[in-house]
Amino acid sequence: MFNLRGISMKLFRAGWPNVVATICTIAISTCLIMTMMLYSFNAKQHMADELYKLFGNVDLMVGYNPEQQQYVTTEQYVAINDTEGVESTSKASLVFTDVDDRLHSVYTLGVENDKLVKSRYHFTANLTEHDVIVSQTLAETLKVHVGEAIQINGSPFTIREILSNKGVQADAPQMLLVSNNVAKQWMSAKSNTEAMFVMIKTEDAANVTETSVTLKALDEALRVDVTAEDPFIQMNVRTLSIFIIVLSVFILAITGVLLLSNFQLLFYKMKQQYIIMRSLGATSQQVGKIVSGQLTTINVVGVTFGTVITFFTVRFGLQYFVSYLGLPESNNLFLVVPAFITAGICFVVLQLFVWIQVQQSLRILPMQLMTNNERIDVAFSKKKGVAITLLTIVSLLLMFMSQLNQDGRGALLLLIGALLFCLTLILIFPLLLSNGLKAIMKPAHRLFGKEVALAIKNMMPQVKSNTSVVLSIIFLMVILIFGSSIMKTLQQNEEAYLTERYETPIIVKNTLEYDASTDLDIRQLLRDVKAISTVQDVYAKGINDLLDMKTAEGWKPFNFSAINMAKMVELGKIDHFEGEYEEGIVISKQFAKDHDLSLGDKVEIGQFKDTLQDVAPLGYLTVAAITREPLEMADLYVDWSVHLPFERSLVLDELFVQTSDEEKTMLALEELKKKYPELTISSFKTSIEEADRMFHQRWGLFTGVLLILIATTCLGVFQSLMHYIYSKRQDYAIQRLIGLTPNQLVKLIVAQILLFITYSIVAGSIVGCTLTYALAMIDSTGTLYFDVQTITMVSVGFIVLSVLLFAGQGWLLTRQKLIDEIH
Repeated sequence: MFNLRGISMKLFRAGWPNVVATICTIAISTCLIMTMMLYSFNAKQHMADELYKLFGNVDLMVGYNPEQQQYVTTEQYVAINDTEGVESTSKASLVFTDVDDRLHSVYTLGVENDKLVKSRYHFTANLTEHDVIVSQTLAETLKVHVGEAIQINGSPFTIREILSNKGVQADAPQMLLVSNNVAKQWMSAKSNTEAMFVMIKTEDAANVTETSVTLKALDEALRVDVTAEDPFIQMNVRTLSIFIIVLSVFILAITGVLLLSNFQLLFYKMKQQYIIMRSLGATSQQVGKIVSGQLTTINVVGVTFGTVITFFTVRFGLQYFVSYLGLPESNNLFLVVPAFITAGICFVVLQLFVWIQVQQSLRILPMQLMTNNERIDVAFSKKKGVAITLLTIVSLLLMFMSQLNQDGRGALLLLIGALLFCLTLILIFPLLLSNGLKAIMKPAHRLFGKEVALAIKNMMPQVKSNTSVVLSIIFLMVILIFGSSIMKTLQQNEEAYLTERYETPIIVKNTLEYDASTDLDIRQLLRDVKAISTVQDVYAKGINDLLDMKTAEGWKPFNFSAINMAKMVELGKIDHFEGEYEEGIVISKQFAKDHDLSLGDKVEIGQFKDTLQDVAPLGYLTVAAITREPLEMADLYVDWSVHLPFERSLVLDELFVQTSDEEKTMLALEELKKKYPELTISSFKTSIEEADRMFHQRWGLFTGVLLILIATTCLGVFQSLMHYIYSKRQDYAIQRLIGLTPNQLVKLIVAQILLFITYSIVAGSIVGCTLTYALAMIDSTGTLYFDVQTITMVSVGFIVLSVLLFAGQGWLLTRQKLIDEIH
């Protein structure tokens, strides 16, 4: 019987430097992943908390401004409650009152006692007609406390609660809360008046914008305010979370490869003990238990240590990094449940690599272990050749099939095919390297001397033993190339898209599209926008719809869109135009060629009608312009003044606003939005700034993660290579005896290391570029940009660091006594 615990501890002590390095690798990776995930959770919670502080559970506020002298009637209030998507409501009124004959025109809200209004203004007391709630700022001004009485508009009221200023970001207002019935009396409201405005909580599944448009239809004078967080901020947090998840997967992948490298190093150092144990009768299961126990313990300690570091990082360091990188704000809370779930996922994934190493130990017999430690060259076998051939064929076939399926399945096929092809490259590279080294040995001897030739000769049988080192650098290069190139591509394409999209400094978009077709008066909207003093010009573009055109083969459906023809001619987007705008259509040169059309031709237009379940003719239009370039997202254009009786009205997509003062125009449009809640307003300047800010957030996060990955990879790679160099000390001593000078030996060691590093960087770059290019084919609408500067800088830095480190190690080896090195 073997004392497995005692043997395991003895082996631990024998390889403690590698054990410590492995624990540190796991701890750093776990801490990095947990910190990013907890930041993601905290950022979402912070956004929700801030929204709750400002608005409580209120999603919409519908009502009138005081200067309108209008109020929500009983009929309107019933209609609001009956509106689809409305879950609960709360009535409120606004007046300005005199307090204790000392303060005048104090902001006073009349409210109910329901949960919705309490969540909005954060109070708990139930108000009667003789009670009042006072804001902390006003209480300090009046020097009053709960239970005391004050005079409001000449009537006595008892203070039931004082609103705290805690969490108020702006200057805290002086405000009173009274019963809504009391406020209505001060407003001189009519008998059917319910309130000045209504707070609304919508159902979880409801579309807030659609609900707001429905409510706006009750009265054109109604003001509708949507209290939701800025959609751009919401999108930013969501995309940042996805980015963090992708980075976490990459970190786990490269950490797993580094662990295999460290595990194999431990296994190599302990080979003698395993050989003796197997020779004395230990079963493979007993050896497996020792290996499993050791590696699992390392994994547990590493993940635990990483969790502890994460606690202090999140509590005391996260806010600094968030501020430095300009990321969305978050709470600095160590969320126990998400933290332990993340730690558990890290442990399980890394435990898979433990299982791989345990399975390798179970299959090894004493003689095999001794032989495998020495027979480490890369051999080409029939099985390996068949496997590589099959993988190549399958991967290329999948990528070819993906181009025939331009949908979700095509993207999935392309992803699988690209990954399989990269796996094929990784399998082929060692074989190519061995053959390549043989081919360049003689030229290298002539060009660089016998030391480099000797380094090549010594490297050939070592390719297999250093597979984990090579894979670590390959994965690092794949992450570097894929991540940096995708980031640069997104930045360049986003900038190009925004530059092309913003024909004018400001764009106003209809978010409801077809759903607003019966509610949005386009001509009135254009008049309202033109009425803004700083607006120089405005023109509209319609959303794409379907109509049918009579061709030689019968009726055919096409996409069409409404535009301002005169403006398009003025901007040079349409080269020439013949006839009246309301009777003409614009088509592309290719469309004209496909359907044998020319300027002046009349075409019959129809549209499918649900009542007929067939195409109904609408009239004739004239081909008035033919453009050289394809039309954007449509087959043909008509003018807004087109005279045809379409099945449904033309629907606004976007307004393009030219302005003399962008800031003032934006403020005026935001005010106009209260009349048209379905509109969203954006400017080129703001969009560029936000896109740039988002890019730098992700680039900063990616750079931080990349630096840690580079440091971790360097630690694992250099540790493995230094062990490899030390394991060959006897060989180097013999080479010194047969004539190598100390400087030549240093050159030999540096040349060997450079061969490994350079080969890994080149292989990783090829795999990374291949994967990036293949995945970029999923969305081929933009141009792919490789961040050559970053890739070159990291590669050169890796090589320079390798030269310095191993030149130093070689120098130390040459200073040792030969007799000691031989023994």
